[in-house]
Order: sequence, then structure tokens, then C-alpha cells
Amino acid sequence: MANTLSFTQYRLKNNMKAYLQNAVDTTDFFVKTSSRVSDVSLRSDWKLFVGNAYTLEYGLQSSYLNYRPNHFISSFSDASLPDISSVFDNSLYLDNKLKFGNWFNGSVGLRLNSFLNSGYHHFAWEPRLNLSFGIGGSTVNLTAMRVTQNAHLMMTPGSIMNNEVWIPADARIKPATSDQASVGWQRGFWQDHISVEIDAYYKLLKDLATYREGYSTLLGDSDWRNKVEAGGNGKSYGIEMMTRFNFNRLDGYVGYTYSHTTRQFDHINNGKEYVFEYDRPHSININVNYQLTERWSLSALWTYQTGLPFTPVIGVQDTPVITPEGDVYFEQANIYGERNSDRMKDYHRLDLAAKFRTKAEKGRKAEWTFSIYNVYCRQNPYYYYYGDPKGDPLYWNQYPEEPQTLWQRSFFPIIPSFSYKVWF
Repeated sequence: MANTLSFTQYRLKNNMKAYLQNAVDTTDFFVKTSSRVSDVSLRSDWKLFVGNAYTLEYGLQSSYLNYRPNHFISSFSDASLPDISSVFDNSLYLDNKLKFGNWFNGSVGLRLNSFLNSGYHHFAWEPRLNLSFGIGGSTVNLTAMRVTQNAHLMMTPGSIMNNEVWIPADARIKPATSDQASVGWQRGFWQDHISVEIDAYYKLLKDLATYREGYSTLLGDSDWRNKVEAGGNGKSYGIEMMTRFNFNRLDGYVGYTYSHTTRQFDHINNGKEYVFEYDRPHSININVNYQLTERWSLSALWTYQTGLPFTPVIGVQDTPVITPEGDVYFEQANIYGERNSDRMKDYHRLDLAAKFRTKAEKGRKAEWTFSIYNVYCRQNPYYYYYGDPKGDPLYWNQYPEEPQTLWQRSFFPIIPSFSYKVWF
């Protein structure tokens, strides 16, 4: 038996302040926005052993969550009225575990979830199945489950400030569900000096939420719910392969993943399915460690990922703008193509490290680490944005018919570092 009482809190704050003074006028203003969710949970877990072949695991969890997705105050307005959701999220689970020798391990379980938010109640059944068979030196795993999530994470892709805001499910923004299945195979070779794992998976997602077209943040607006597009669908599938090796002083792994993830919302991309913002079809990781001497060890890691998708600009147009005085003028506006129909440059980098083991005072174990991040200084794109050609804001005054230029923002070039660690 194990009983756990916990408290966690997530908070996001953005503060902006500006002061400008000249001979004519003085401008002094500030804007403060924040988002918060706190969670008080009590959990109790139990185990019942019935012989060597059967174990029943069961338990319950009761959580009280307090959401305040959006709060703001500025020098131009009073503080926003508190928009707080008090949520009760309770669950009960049962997990039947079976084991027969070295050839079979399995579990059949069920999780019941009750979610209550301001009069909205949602009850979910979440069955789970996990089977593992030992066949001729190999192991085969089969897994199927349903998962419910009663909160949605709103993110702003392609920005240095992602504004990650949690919002609770309610009568309009329903809880998200995922039905997923996977099959895996693993086996060791040459007295387990080499092991190979292959896993394939497929997921179907329902009742997803994201920003509506034209919005990228909830903060700073009391009417934030109208910025949320709900009722979306998604699917994700892929295959993961990993080969690990261990030969005396040399060890490491080589991993490859192929995956594809899509989304579909009725009022986004004309209702057509599109590639998810964080879809990376190909991913490769190669890690090698070598024990040079008893004290010195070397390591190298090379990683590669397909570039993230983004929505390209395919043209420009003049858009009329009406001033408060009733005057009309024209501004140039971008015409965008299909959502996430283009990709950034591929991401890859090489990291190197060397460790030296020594002794500190009183014979304590100590270790120096010397490392270089992104050895060949790859300028990997963090996000793309469209801006003035040649970086000159006056350029369009002379050539207004030319489209904006696609710019890339990159961070973290080659970074050498060292550290010293002592064990007490």
C-alpha cells in the first residue's frame, strides 16, 4: 500500500513595459499577463498477491485543480475579472497482472475517470491491454489502450515564446481521447552484445483543441474561449527501430524513427486534413561511448530530424484599412498557402564529450566533463518568419509589389562547456 499527497503548480507570466519621452509627448505603459493551474491530489495504490502467477493492482486518485488560463492588467485598463475554473478529477483503476514462467507476461486493466467542471460532467472508460510473449529467444509485445485527457495544452508553434497555456475541458471544449495500439519485437544477438528492438504504433485522436485561424495566444483577452477551435481529429502512426551494442570498452546505440501525424478541424485549412506542427517523419540518433583508459572516456552523439512544417506565403495583396477618422488607405497583406504545406531545413548536429575521473579531498569521487555542443556549428532553424526584403523597412515604399522575404531564426551555435562534479 502507498498513499501520496501532492501539490503542483504551473505558472506562465509575461511582463512588458515601455517608456519614451521627447519634447512633445511622454509614453509610459505596461502590460502584465499570466496563466496558472494548481493541482492538489491524493492518491492511494494497493497490491494483492495471489500466488506467483497473479497480482491485482488497484487504487484511486482524487484531484482538485484550479485553472486561471488568462489574467491581465495594463496601464490602459483595469485588471481583468477573475476567470477561474475549479475542477474535480477522480479516477479508479484495476490492473490484473499475469506471469507464466519466462514465456508470458500480461496485464488487463481498466481505469474509470470522473471529471466535473462548473456543472459539466464527463465519465470515461479506459481499458488497457498489454501482452508479452517469449518466442524462440525473441520477445513480442502487444499493447492496446484508450486514454482520456481532461485538459488541453495551447501552444504557439514557430515562436520563441510558446505561451504554453493549460485550459480545462468543458461543455464546448470536450476532453480529448486517444485510442492507440502497438506491436513490438526485440531480440539479443552474440550473447546479448547486440540487441535489436522494433516497435510499430497507430493512434486515433478525437476532440482535440487548438487556436482558431489568425490567433496565436490566449493571453491578454477576456474573451479567450472564442480563440479556441475544438472538436478536432488526429492520427499518428510510425515505426521505431533501435540497435544497442556493448563490446568491452565500446558501447552505444543507433536509433531510427519514421512517424507521421496529422490534424483535422472543421474551420481550419478549409476543413482539410493537414500535417501537425510538430511532425518530423524521419529521426536518426547515433551514440558511441569509448572507455579510453580507467580514467578517460569519450562520447559522441549525432542527431538528425526532418525539418518542421510551416505555412508558406504564396503571394501578396493590397488590403483596405479604415482609420478612426474615416480615411482609407491600403496595406500589403500576405496570401498564405495550405496549412503546414512546406518544411524548414532539416535539423542535425554533432555533440562531443570527454570525461576524466579523479579523486577530490578525503578521497571523494570526482569527475571533470569537457563537451562541445553542435561541433560543426549547424545553423538549425528554430522558426521561420516573413519580413522586409533585405531587412530594410523602407524597401517596400520603393518596391511595394515585391513579396516579403522568408527569414530564419536560429539559436545555440557551437557551445563549448565544462563541469566538475563531486560525490559526497
